[in-house]
Amino acid sequence: MNAIFSADSEWGIGKDNGLLVRIKDDMKRFKRFTLGRTVVMGHNTYLSLPGSRALKDRQNIVFSRDSSLSLPDAQIVRSVDELFALVGNGDDVFVIGGAQIYSLLLPYCRRAFVTLIEGSLGADVFVENLDKSGDWRLTAFSSPKECDGVKFKYATYENTRPTPERKA
Repeated sequence: MNAIFSADSEWGIGKDNGLLVRIKDDMKRFKRFTLGRTVVMGHNTYLSLPGSRALKDRQNIVFSRDSSLSLPDAQIVRSVDELFALVGNGDDVFVIGGAQIYSLLLPYCRRAFVTLIEGSLGADVFVENLDKSGDWRLTAFSSPKECDGVKFKYATYENTRPTPERKA
């Protein structure tokens, strides 16, 4: 399993149930990484998607505690065990948010593909700072980039101690 997200200098990932900033090049990268694969998200992240609809050409899985929730274009899971029973923990699974889902699933992820945005963008939602974690190490870093006036770098982190998949 992998995680993919963009974060500002304070590891903020969102504000007002949306992205901090939309970077056209990063959106293309996100699509390239996730197309034809499985994306896992929380209900609020699902609602923040364009039109509050599942991402096209991907298996969409939504975590929710609401036992009455039904989505026509996504599968609902209520636990990590249920998730692993459905899709396992392979490289074709991408965790895409939000903060509670990253907190829950980052320990199981082998890699995190992070777009590191220069500066603080006033986030109200944050993810673990992988640079300060004893379990993650930076393995790849791009040269500085700029798109639509936003400066950023792509970084790849590897989990040195991923939690093994739980068997249902």
